[in-house]
Amino acid sequence: MNTEQIFQERIMGIYPQGVFFDSVKTENNNKVASLSSVIPKVIFDDKHDKRVVKFLKINDIGKITIDRENKFVFETKPEQIRERINQSLIDIQMRSEQIVLSVVYDRLVKIAMVRTTLNPIFNVLKAVYEKKLTKDSLLRYPKRERYERYIKFLCDLDILREQKDRYSEGNLFIQVEKALNNEDEEKVINRVFGLTIKEGKTYLLNNLNINVLKPFIRISNVYYSCSALFNKLLYIRKENLYSRYLNAYDINTNFVNFQSYLNQLNIAKILHEDDYVYGNKSVFEKINELILKKVPISH
Repeated sequence: MNTEQIFQERIMGIYPQGVFFDSVKTENNNKVASLSSVIPKVIFDDKHDKRVVKFLKINDIGKITIDRENKFVFETKPEQIRERINQSLIDIQMRSEQIVLSVVYDRLVKIAMVRTTLNPIFNVLKAVYEKKLTKDSLLRYPKRERYERYIKFLCDLDILREQKDRYSEGNLFIQVEKALNNEDEEKVINRVFGLTIKEGKTYLLNNLNINVLKPFIRISNVYYSCSALFNKLLYIRKENLYSRYLNAYDINTNFVNFQSYLNQLNIAKILHEDDYVYGNKSVFEKINELILKKVPISH
């Protein structure tokens, strides 16, 4: 039995399906096999009754080492392999979420639930744009401590800048103003508001406990990551997208809430819905390009 066969039989005997070795090298007279894994993803287009299978490749999840007598001297434990695969899948999901957010952030501000929850931040941005946010005026704000936290958050993002007696536009705010030269106030503030969501998502979720963003980002991610794997806009029955959403995030959101989120995504032109749910072409093209670069798809 040659070296490759020894490794192959051992892998098949102790590791989950999909684990394989993709390289063997010599270290200190030992043979070392580097382990990787492929995870199948079945993608359906309900309208056209089509199905494709794509594989996510996860590299460097462990190794097996044999000596000159073909005896095993080291092997990554199967439970470690499973943990690394699971963590890699979580990392891929988070990466694709960030990609989706980077494309749709300026559309999220059109979602009523997002706008209402984050309205204090919008009010701060508006006051700064209108040169009205002084430190004296802040003393008269209701729930002032909450506004102070938001302002610190915006300063940390370089969206606002603290001065001696007031707060003014930071570098990111100024860049938006220059890019939207001569545009009206609402468009400028909406763009900066969207940029705040994009750049500050992690802080908003983890520190300010603003979870209203999660379902919109997650549903969008489920749809667009599947479409990117399929490499075209999918047409998915609403019930099937709901099922994929629950499975992807292991949650128990009821269908009525899901429908409400979907309605808001439709209003924001992030997703569309008639007989099927389908994506926005320009959004898809941007997301697809980024996902294909950053998500490890094995063909």
